[in-house]
Amino acid sequence: MDTDTLIQSQSWITAGALILILIGISLFVIELFLPSYGLFGFAGVTALLIGAIQIHQTGAFGEDFFISERMLSNMIGIGAIMTAWGAHLTYKLHKKRSTTGVEAMIGEVAWVIVWRGKRGRVYIKGEDWAAFSEEAHDFKRSTQAIIEAVEGLKIKVVPQADETVSPD
Repeated sequence: MDTDTLIQSQSWITAGALILILIGISLFVIELFLPSYGLFGFAGVTALLIGAIQIHQTGAFGEDFFISERMLSNMIGIGAIMTAWGAHLTYKLHKKRSTTGVEAMIGEVAWVIVWRGKRGRVYIKGEDWAAFSEEAHDFKRSTQAIIEAVEGLKIKVVPQADETVSPD
């Protein structure tokens, strides 16, 4: 069999279509474990679409295995919608502010326990922390301060405009 005949045969197109379908399924699985904001999912939808169209056009599985255009478009549409929804949720989660670790403390309110010049101790979320500021401040007990940064085991604070009594 020569090359032109092999390229034009339906078995070659069917094999390519099955490979595209397997690649599409693999890309969906990759999207589950690597959040790529839908990149692998949309590539998987595209591969499935092209593979399914090739199999449908060749009629490779005979009359008993007929897939209608409507069913094919519904499957691809549902896959695209699910991929877009997953990409949206991943993007939303990525933009969400951190709720754990020292990154979550930045911007929070701390209450001053004791302060002298540029150093002191503050209370935040049930813990007593060593704190400092770049400028000398006259913080009184229970004055609110905003956490600007966390450097090691010390918190850098700046004064807050309104002062209220601590919650304890």
